[in-house]
Parts: sequence; structure tokens; C-alpha cells
Amino acid sequence: MASVLIVEDDSCVHDLLTRFLVIRGHSIVGNAFNGAEAVDIFINSFPKPNVILMDYLISVITGIEATMKIIEIDPLARILFLTADSRVEDEAIEAGACGFLRKPISCSEIITTIEKLISFLDSEQFVSAPKIL
Repeated sequence: MASVLIVEDDSCVHDLLTRFLVIRGHSIVGNAFNGAEAVDIFINSFPKPNVILMDYLISVITGIEATMKIIEIDPLARILFLTADSRVEDEAIEAGACGFLRKPISCSEIITTIEKLISFLDSEQFVSAPKIL
């Protein structure tokens, strides 16, 4: 099962994601409500989360900026964007995200995507985070 860092400025979305991920057997290793907090939590996490769920429109620094900083620290970090702003998909992938999901989305689709990513990681050797979507 995956260890997940949730980066989302909406506390209701945080709670919903946390509940569904935990029910499916995943662990939440951190909750960040802005981009700078996400980078700090990532730096101080050991072991590193298997997956980072990243919103785009968050305060202090955007999800794109946070992604670039995290990838600079760990090029193998697996960041999955979860945002309503579909205009930033190419930019998110260029910044290092391995997937992009558009809100609104069902929790089951999010969990399926995370499990697909983890399954890929368990079965493959790679030199950079895989692009799954």
C-alpha cells in the first residue's frame, strides 16, 4: 500500500481523500495546505512518501513551483496532480508530475490511479518518475 502526502488547500477535500485512502489501506504521511508547506514536509519526511497528491492553485507557492522544488530534491518523487485547472496539465508534466487528474473526480478514480502507479513501481525499474496519465 502507498504512503501519501496530500497537498490541498481545501480542508474538506483533505478529509475526504484521507478517509478514502485510509479505508483502502494507504497511509497519510502528511497534509500540506500550501506549496511551501508541501516542500518542507517532503524534505523532513523519512521515508519519503510513495505518492504526492498535488493541487495547483494553493497559496505561498503554486503546485507547479512546489513540484519543481520537490523534483529538484528527489527526481524520483512521484507527484500526481489533482486540480480543477486543466490549463496547467502540460506545465505540471514538464515540472515533473507523473500524472494529472482533473477535479471533479471520484475518490475511486483517484485511488485506482494511485494503485496503478504503485503497481508500476513494484514491477518496474526506472530512472525517473514514470508518466502514467
